[in-house]
Amino acid sequence: MAMQEKSMTALSDIEKKVLLHAPLATVWNAVATSQGLAAWWLG
Repeated sequence: MAMQEKSMTALSDIEKKVLLHAPLATVWNAVATSQGLAAWWLG
């Protein structure tokens, strides 16, 4: 049995802009470090 080709469709980007009243370093650490991300997901 021949494999069927899957059709490729482009997905749109999802963008969300928020204004955070916090120092840049605090925000960066929250979203760009393993410890910061773990705090979000693991509480």
